[in-house]
Amino acid sequence: MKTRLLAPLSWIQIGLAIVPGLVALLLRSPSIEILGLSVRGGGYVYNSLVVVSGLLIIVGLLWKREFIPWMFPAVGILLMMFPGLVFDLLFPSSGPRPATFDMLVNLCPVAAWAVSIVIVWQCRRDTSVSKLGWVLLGLVMTVGLIQGGAIMFLFMMGLVVLPVAVGLMFARRHRLVAGLVPVAGLYWLVDSVFDPSYSSSFGTLIEMTLALFFLVVPPIWVLCSRSARGRLWGLLLPPGFALISSEIIRSPVFRGTLMPYSHRMWLTRGLGVVQFLLVLSLAVVIYQAVKSHSDSSLVGELSSAA
Repeated sequence: MKTRLLAPLSWIQIGLAIVPGLVALLLRSPSIEILGLSVRGGGYVYNSLVVVSGLLIIVGLLWKREFIPWMFPAVGILLMMFPGLVFDLLFPSSGPRPATFDMLVNLCPVAAWAVSIVIVWQCRRDTSVSKLGWVLLGLVMTVGLIQGGAIMFLFMMGLVVLPVAVGLMFARRHRLVAGLVPVAGLYWLVDSVFDPSYSSSFGTLIEMTLALFFLVVPPIWVLCSRSARGRLWGLLLPPGFALISSEIIRSPVFRGTLMPYSHRMWLTRGLGVVQFLLVLSLAVVIYQAVKSHSDSSLVGELSSAA
C-alpha cells in the first residue's frame, strides 16, 4: 500500500516548484541579452531568484501554514543566495569594499556551520547514519581537503553542509523529497563558485544547462515519482549530467590557450564534480534513513519551541 510520503503532487504544485528554475532559464537565455539586458555577471540572476523564491515561500506559508514539497527548491535557493542580496543592499558601490564587507563574508561559513550543528543536534534522535553514509562523509571530507586544503575546506564545507542540514528537517516528514533543498542550494555553489562557464564562449549554454538540470528537471522528476528509487535517481542523475556535460562543453575552449584542459586540470575540475555528487549522495542516504514523522508540521514544531 502506498504511503502518504510517496504520493505524487498535482501538476499545479509541480509548476510552482519549478518557477525559480524557469526564472533562471529566462534570465540566462540569449533572448534576454538580445533585449539588451546582460546578466552574465550573475548577481542580477541570483537576486532575482531570491526575490521570486522568497515570494513563493511567503505565499506557500500563508496558504498552507506549513512547508510543503513544492516550496523546497525555493527554500534551497533562498538559503544560499539571500546573504548575497543583503551584501548588495548594504554595499551597493562597485568600488573597493570596506573591511566590514570582508568580515561579514568570512562570518558566513561560520554561521552556516553553527546553524548546521544546531539542526543536526535537534534531529539526532531521528537520524541514523549507515556505514555507507559514513563512507560518503569520509570521501566528501577527503576530496575537500585534497582540492582546497584545510582552510578552504572549512570555509567551503560550511556552505556545502548547510542546505543538507536544513533538508534534514524536512526529511523527517518527506524523506527523499527533501533532497530538493540541497539540490537547489548547491546550484548557487556550482554556478558561481565552481563556475563551469568562466571564460567560455559557451557560457550561456552551460549556465542554462545548470539551471535546467538543477532547478527544473529534479523537481519534476522527484515530485512526479511514485517510488523512493525514482526519487533517488531524480536527485542524483540530472545534477550529475549537468556537472559532467558542462565540463565537456567547456574543455574545447581552452585548447591552445595558456590554461588548456591538461590531465591536472581534468583532475582538479573532476574532483569538484565528484565532491558535489558525493554531497548529494550523502544527503540521499541520510534522508532515506530518517525516522518518519508524517503527522508533524515544521511550522508547528518551530512555534511550539518558541
